[in-house]
Amino acid sequence: MTIESLLGMKKKDWNYYDVLGITASSTLKEIKNAYMTRAKEWHPDRNKNSKQPVNIMTYVFQLIGEAYETLSNPKTREEYDSILSHNHEKWHLRNMNPYIIGY
Repeated sequence: MTIESLLGMKKKDWNYYDVLGITASSTLKEIKNAYMTRAKEWHPDRNKNSKQPVNIMTYVFQLIGEAYETLSNPKTREEYDSILSHNHEKWHLRNMNPYIIGY
């Protein structure tokens, strides 16, 4: 799933795995590689010619960092997966901005 497709979706319809473009069975190495790829793609200072406004690029870049921070730590990933499997909406993405990503 691309970040562009997530931008038009409600936050309850996607999760941190979607943000990084990986599956829940991804290894730590795959999580890191996905993070590096997405971070380079969405870093506001590296992509000055992007079609996306800087505030959206900054927001998405921060969201990518949150996803990596959560999924790269085995303890927080386990907690995230547990909550996600019970009720996706209980895991509140920390810096959600309803004006950028449909709420």
